[in-house]
Amino acid sequence: MTRWLFVRHGESTANQAQVFSGHTDVPLTPYGRQQAEACGHTLQPRLDGRTLHAVWSSDLHRATDTAASILRSAKIMLPVDTHPALREQNLGEWEGQPIAVVQSQHSQKGSPMAWNRKAPGGESLRDVARRAVEFLTTVEPKESVLIVGHGGLLRALLGLIDGVPESEIGATEIPNAQIITRDLAKDAWSRIAITLLG
Repeated sequence: MTRWLFVRHGESTANQAQVFSGHTDVPLTPYGRQQAEACGHTLQPRLDGRTLHAVWSSDLHRATDTAASILRSAKIMLPVDTHPALREQNLGEWEGQPIAVVQSQHSQKGSPMAWNRKAPGGESLRDVARRAVEFLTTVEPKESVLIVGHGGLLRALLGLIDGVPESEIGATEIPNAQIITRDLAKDAWSRIAITLLG
């Protein structure tokens, strides 16, 4: 079994302003940097004696900065590898828009974050899951792997791991800068990919 540790980035300026960011490369707030540092102090206990073999992050700065801060605080000397497949959901025309406004304008069609729902010019959570799972099948599963990403990304991945009904995946709350662990069989992502990618 491999221990996978999932972390959403610390508070970003978009989180603070309560606007959608998606692929927009917004920075962490000072509080977000504090959250990331505090998260690092919890890493070793969550490894439960395992060696951390790899750190993969979204290539957006709010995630890479969080990953680097976690490793610094945990005193672990590993590179932070990045991949665009771990980016947040592309929210197209909704990026930069107030979350409350988008939700009120589109509530009659269900949650804007629904599994198969797309913003104009954007991705659905299913699209995010497909690109992320396809990438994760290429990551060598050793004792433990840290993934630092985004709320939408982690909703999709954890929902698939946990067998959450597709209709509920978009409603899952993912806190900033807190470690969520799952112990998975070596072939777990390949099995998920077979179902998801057909």
